[in-house]
Amino acid sequence: MKIPKKIKLFGCDYEIRQLEQVDENDSNLGLCLVDEGVIKIVSSKSKGKKGERFSEQKRKQVLLHELVHLMFYAIGEEDLYENEKIVDNMANCLMEIIPQLEDKK
Repeated sequence: MKIPKKIKLFGCDYEIRQLEQVDENDSNLGLCLVDEGVIKIVSSKSKGKKGERFSEQKRKQVLLHELVHLMFYAIGEEDLYENEKIVDNMANCLMEIIPQLEDKK
């Protein structure tokens, strides 16, 4: 799976921005800004609390986490949209499933 620059869900476009800092809170690795049509995730240049860079795998997991937020919002499931445990578990499941769906030549 490649990290795209944009994605469409239910006819709405969402820009995916890879940034060194997602917001003022350094603990956030991603944000889903539905009203702005933007998903922000850490870039390959971002560093964690210990100075380590985030791997491609971790950034994909962050993107899927934010996309699960978006999906729950889009289908009107606000309780699920705000439930970090469920969102994270769904993203982790997708991280395992998606590579199995990709064409292996």
